[in-house]
Amino acid sequence: MNNKHMFSLFVVIVNCWVLVLVQGNNEPRNDQYDRSADSTSSNVYGLAIDKEHDYVHVGDKPVCSCTVEMTIQDLIRHSLRWEKVGRDGSRIEISNLVNVKENLQSEYAIEMDSSSTSLTIKLRFLEGITQNNDGFLYCSLYNRAEQLLAERKIEVAVTPSSNEYGLAIDKEQDYVHVGDKPVYSCTVEMTVQDLIRHSLKWEKVGRDGARVVISNLVNVKESLQSEYTIELDSSSTSITIKLRFLQGITENDDGFLYCSLYNRTEQLLAERKIEVDVTRVCQGLNSGLGMSGSSQDQYDLYRQRYTNCKYVDGNLEITYLDDTGNWDLSFLESIVEVSGYVLISSVLSQKLHLQNLRLIRGRQLFLDKFSLLVYSNSKPGSRTQGLMELEFRSLQEIMNGTVFISENNLLCHASTIRWEDINPTVTQHFRTSMDIPGYKRSCGECDAACYNENTGSRHCWGEGPDMCQIINHGPACSPTCTDRCFGEDPSQCCHSECAAGCSGPKATDCYLLVFGQESNNLPESAASSRVCQGLNSGLGMSGSSQDQYDLYRQRYTNCKYVDGNLEITYLDDTGNWDLSFLESIEEVSGYVLISSVLSQKLHLQNLRLIRGRQLFLDKFSLLVASNSKPGSRTQGLMELEFRSLQEIMNGTVFISMNNLLCHASTIRWEDINPTVTQHFRTSMDIPGYKRSCGECDAACYNENTGSRHCWGEGPDMCQIINHGPACSPTCTYRCFGEDPSQCCHSECAAGCSGPKATDCYVNKFSLSNALQKS
Repeated sequence: MNNKHMFSLFVVIVNCWVLVLVQGNNEPRNDQYDRSADSTSSNVYGLAIDKEHDYVHVGDKPVCSCTVEMTIQDLIRHSLRWEKVGRDGSRIEISNLVNVKENLQSEYAIEMDSSSTSLTIKLRFLEGITQNNDGFLYCSLYNRAEQLLAERKIEVAVTPSSNEYGLAIDKEQDYVHVGDKPVYSCTVEMTVQDLIRHSLKWEKVGRDGARVVISNLVNVKESLQSEYTIELDSSSTSITIKLRFLQGITENDDGFLYCSLYNRTEQLLAERKIEVDVTRVCQGLNSGLGMSGSSQDQYDLYRQRYTNCKYVDGNLEITYLDDTGNWDLSFLESIVEVSGYVLISSVLSQKLHLQNLRLIRGRQLFLDKFSLLVYSNSKPGSRTQGLMELEFRSLQEIMNGTVFISENNLLCHASTIRWEDINPTVTQHFRTSMDIPGYKRSCGECDAACYNENTGSRHCWGEGPDMCQIINHGPACSPTCTDRCFGEDPSQCCHSECAAGCSGPKATDCYLLVFGQESNNLPESAASSRVCQGLNSGLGMSGSSQDQYDLYRQRYTNCKYVDGNLEITYLDDTGNWDLSFLESIEEVSGYVLISSVLSQKLHLQNLRLIRGRQLFLDKFSLLVASNSKPGSRTQGLMELEFRSLQEIMNGTVFISMNNLLCHASTIRWEDINPTVTQHFRTSMDIPGYKRSCGECDAACYNENTGSRHCWGEGPDMCQIINHGPACSPTCTYRCFGEDPSQCCHSECAAGCSGPKATDCYVNKFSLSNALQKS
């Protein structure tokens, strides 16, 4: 609201109160009013509140809003108040319009917003909620005669801040995907005898405040017994109840879980809450500028693919939405991160609705160069059909690739952006070219609020003060910061594991992680011990074999999910290379390269999936080459021992020049990487000693193939086959048995334990849920 508007509003409010004071003595007043008789059941005044229930703790500072469909002139003849009502029925007036009662001004403040048709008053708690606030808040509309015309109430349930019962939960926040089956624990310092006089409940609270009781002690509500189960552990001093999800997390679970302790009269004694953030990962596209079907077909695909999506696993492509439809792209609002590139081309929509996009990783680049390409999004000659603003107001980092924006005659403000602070790692940050002939929209200046003192210019993604570019790199930071920051002070540098900025100096303050896809408040163990950043050195070597080994040991120890490529190369005969630190690895998003490694064992027996998002030499997902010393009978790779490997989603396997390696040729590679035409390649071994290989163990005989298949010696090294001949012909991909009912769900990668999406060993569309389950 501008100063002129504020001054006019102030004058009207003063006049309003003068009228009330002058005329008030002539109006009858009834302090002991009958609410049931005077209040109207209808709501002709459009009185509305922002919530009906609020569950708060002592010390919280909530904000409550109340709106009435009246103009300022209408309100001269009325009073709009906040009132506090205790559970015993006692009533205290807090405020009238913007005026807080004098004895309460240290506790409350009022803010007012107005439009041509309505007024909103917001109640703020200055000192925080106290136990005395437990009860109700009423927003009440009166006439001059103090007759109640309408009211709306908010129930305020206050939980004590003291915790004499020792109530505790195992976490305060959890990031989960649909289908996950987390376990949450709640402990209370009570004996079983004490608990006879109490109730200990799990309750689910939606983001709209709706509350549902799940269980009381070990008893799950009958209607929810298919969804949840409770386990109870007890000791001499405490009791723990564990909540398990039987069918997996759904989007309806997004919100809060409360562990609540009540007495016999159902009075709340203590509670602790877990925020459950349900995120949805969706599979990106790789069509480029190709088009399949009509614009309507394209639009339907995008809407189905991206609705409620937060993390695009791959590329975000929106193309060829022509002038035959009115394309509402608001379903893109939920997207926060894209792992590949973003391509917007030939889209005749004024808005992209990507205002929450925070990070583009650029793991795959369009034409091997561009991470963001916005091209030809206006209709020649039209003044309305085409992209008007980018509105990427949350975008703070592009980790790889150049930005290219061209031939968008209606697009404004893109040239004001400091792209060098968004994608600083590339030499060419931003490219543009001439617009197409015809009408070119005239662009205004960025809002004055977008002026940046560090750069001396205005930077914005669109019109208005809410579209300013957030700069958290370069000139916004202290010279001591190596990357991003949350302030100008030398102590306000982001942690090295942060992507797209941070709210504080720790790894747990990162908005997003350099090597992961999840957001704020992750436990540090998730950042440091579950997901690790892969390598991209290829067959290059930096330093000695000892230097290489030290790098691998540091990088991969305790790592389960390699976000990128797993490269182990150039470990020569100068050391005894113990690679047992690789045992924890289960999944690799890029390729696996093992070359010139003179170690008998790789210790990759738990590797289950190679995604092949990046391929070595643009062809190979698994390359095992030259891992034996010429003439030696002991120095070199003896067995692959990939006994858990069940799927390679993209790319060919190439195994060559490994004179000591056995059993690789017994593997049915066509069941591991069935999507490629050339599953497996090999070439001649190097001259010299060649190890003689025995047959696979008898336990590795497969009746469906009539052969033995193994990764090494012994019955524990048999190949697990869950594709092709192992499955019913009705199964489109993998299976967990030969029966037609034993097909894996279409979202499964690397197999499954049952027919549902929640039974997948790994989800086909996303890097496994390492971060959420840490």
